Amino acid sequence: MAKGSIVMRQNLYIKQASQLERQGKQDEAIAVYRKAIEFNPGFSWYYYRLGLLLASQGCYDGAFFYLSRACEINPNSACHNYMLSQVVSIRKGLLPYKGIIQVSNSPIKAGTKVDVGGLFEVLNVNRDNDITILELHLAAIQGEQAVLIIAEKVIPPSHTVTLAWEKIDTLKITGANKAGVDQLWIRVKDNIRWSQWRSIKFETVDDDTPLTASQFKGSVYDRKSNKNGHLIEVRIGINDQPKIWLNNVCITNDSKVSFNPAINDRGDYAYSVLNHNRSSELFVNGSKIDTPHQFNKIQAINENYLYFITINRTWSASDPSYYVRYDLVNRKSKYKSINPPCIPFCLFKNEELVTIVEYNPMDDLYSISGVSSDFSKQLYTFETQKTLVSVPQLFGDQILIIDGADSLKAMFCALTVMFGDQYGEPFSWGNEDHGFLAWNQAYRIAGLNQIHALTKDKRIEKIIEQTVLNIMQNSDPEGLYSSTRYSYDLKTPVSSNIDNAVIYKAMLSSRGQLTNLDEAKLIFKAEKAFSYFEKQFYNNFYHFPYAEPYRFDGIVQPWNYQAAMGMVAAELYQATGKQKYYDRVESIFNSFIKELDLVDGVHLWHYWPCEFYQGWELASGKSTITPVYTSSNDTIYEDSSHARITANFVLNAAELLDTKIPIDLEAIGNNLEVSYNSFSRFISGKEGAYPVSYKYLPLFVEADNIAKYFTRIHPSHGLYNFKPTHLWAYAYAAQKLRNNDSEPLKIQIYSSKSSGFIIEDSFSLSNFSEITDFYFSIRPTKL
Repeated sequence: MAKGSIVMRQNLYIKQASQLERQGKQDEAIAVYRKAIEFNPGFSWYYYRLGLLLASQGCYDGAFFYLSRACEINPNSACHNYMLSQVVSIRKGLLPYKGIIQVSNSPIKAGTKVDVGGLFEVLNVNRDNDITILELHLAAIQGEQAVLIIAEKVIPPSHTVTLAWEKIDTLKITGANKAGVDQLWIRVKDNIRWSQWRSIKFETVDDDTPLTASQFKGSVYDRKSNKNGHLIEVRIGINDQPKIWLNNVCITNDSKVSFNPAINDRGDYAYSVLNHNRSSELFVNGSKIDTPHQFNKIQAINENYLYFITINRTWSASDPSYYVRYDLVNRKSKYKSINPPCIPFCLFKNEELVTIVEYNPMDDLYSISGVSSDFSKQLYTFETQKTLVSVPQLFGDQILIIDGADSLKAMFCALTVMFGDQYGEPFSWGNEDHGFLAWNQAYRIAGLNQIHALTKDKRIEKIIEQTVLNIMQNSDPEGLYSSTRYSYDLKTPVSSNIDNAVIYKAMLSSRGQLTNLDEAKLIFKAEKAFSYFEKQFYNNFYHFPYAEPYRFDGIVQPWNYQAAMGMVAAELYQATGKQKYYDRVESIFNSFIKELDLVDGVHLWHYWPCEFYQGWELASGKSTITPVYTSSNDTIYEDSSHARITANFVLNAAELLDTKIPIDLEAIGNNLEVSYNSFSRFISGKEGAYPVSYKYLPLFVEADNIAKYFTRIHPSHGLYNFKPTHLWAYAYAAQKLRNNDSEPLKIQIYSSKSSGFIIEDSFSLSNFSEITDFYFSIRPTKL
């Protein structure tokens, strides 16, 4: 066979197997590589990729065999040898990426000494041979601080201690003399690298009583009760994930996120669990139930049935959504389909009927229907094109219809999101494992900052202040926040620069507004975190750290990563006046301008810097996890969700550098809006692999044509889980649309009854402050 034909066939195998890997069909990809080895047993790449796939499935002996063969064929390959060393380490019991530390959050009796070694476990690690160094950092969260003692020597508070692993037996913690809450941060080093910091939260209690609800430190996110006084709650402990508590006992205890609780008078209970891929599962009385789609939201429960909505990622005719009535006794489901283009909005149940609310984006029409509890009989239908608000935790079974000035409608929607879904700031107590500090709390702070700027309301200021203080106390000793959301295996915590940048950008933006904020401490932590990522900035770009668990380790990062770090640099320059931060903003801004493409008269940018699309060869040794990447040609440009981050940086940087904004936001907004209520996912306006859809409503509210859509509550807010970005978008739209706020906001309150949709009351609100007062007057004080 000619050499050219061999190369073509080799590439064909690689392309076929890579496509199967992207589709999650690992077994089929393994079969392709085995066939490829039969075709050309002298090509090391086949053995290497097959070894990686086997390792990902836990078949370490097979991975060791094929990676060893790859190294024999190509002994000078850095990536082959590195991954072989990782598999060798795994077979010895050493994780390839250190840092999966399991901790115990148990109370400690006041004045009692406890062995630190009993509070945590480093999973799958041979302690005697592999871990060499241990670092600890003890910090008080609340009350009197416990005492860290090493070999009878007391360690000062908030001081980082380094010691040899064999000294672990000398490490003790003595409970404080009074009740308090402490965090012990810990990381370990083996013969490869340091782990990420992980924290152990423990209580000092005054007696031997186990930890109870009254001693719980954190916040309640959601609470439901029945007439017998039984409670089901979502609680978020300090540096923890949301957990379900049933009658003051925690019943979920894993790394997943539990939420959406419901309970009936008989004591049947239900809740949802959020997975790493953002899909959700439903549990009834502790057991998982089958659902047809990826996203499930509990709506109501009574003595006989659980009602929920189930949807898929696409709202298309080929993939309908359903209202579901689950029989709690017979454990069977009855489905009522939602006919596209209609989108489910919400469902609630009262004594008379089930009320269903849907939205038709094609006609811009809300439909409210009363149906019998078994879905078999339609009792009434009511339709409106005005903005509709239905939030059972705020308004019970009443529905609000609002009309008036666009800016006031946008503010009403913003506060609906805040009070209906995000009141009490519980996520700010928690950790960053699932990205909730970066992608929940950061945008919440941004939205609250916008609301505060428009209202100057002291109650809003207090909420922002508590949020920032909570987040600050949960950083590790390096000032960083770690998450599993973007790690390659979705298990190993990593300190991603975009996560940390988004968090610090939001907190730094609150400077000058908060009475009790220690700005010097915040700036110190932000500078420390910023400096941590300096080693990743070279050749005018930030890069993923080499040989760390990222899919593209060692490779240049996307523009939204560059932009997020640029925004932090801009905030730090304004806070400190240090030239290095100004220079970094200027460097990223100039690099961005150089890569803009003029497409049909509009300047656009790609998701990645151009360097990425050039690809890289195996011999370059650029990346260990993706050692080879074929060059490509991107023609659809950045997606709208990430473009928002980049565009915000460009606006901030142009203002700081006193230069012209190089992109036309209105033109990009026109690209995104293909037709009314139908959007492209990409700033070019092209479809790519994603047909235009209402689902892709962009948060690109800097553009006038997009801002107009944020004068109504959108179904995607209530159906997808935790959408705080909408809070910011509504608040930004309220500010942007202020030139037409002379017309008051008219509010009509309706009740759903078997006799029809009945108006109960109406009133008007004239300005932002009156809307804010209204929501504080009805806020869920029970939390």
